[in-house]
Amino acid sequence: MEYELDETDIELLNLSEEGKKYLEYHKLFNSKPFAYSHGMPDIDEQYGGLIGLYDECIKKKKTWEQLLGDDWDKMQD
Repeated sequence: MEYELDETDIELLNLSEEGKKYLEYHKLFNSKPFAYSHGMPDIDEQYGGLIGLYDECIKKKKTWEQLLGDDWDKMQD
């Protein structure tokens, strides 16, 4: 599923390191960002935060949904 960003989105994302890393991720996958919320995997512990998660996704050429795979699926049950 494509996730479109407009100029304002890009400008705002460029204001933070996490946003810049997401833009790098988005260029490869064009998918929605990871969202912290109740029931989501603890990416701080697993990857050191959003930047670490996106770095790992880029390195392995997988979206965050694919990277979290089985762990993410188990949390949905």
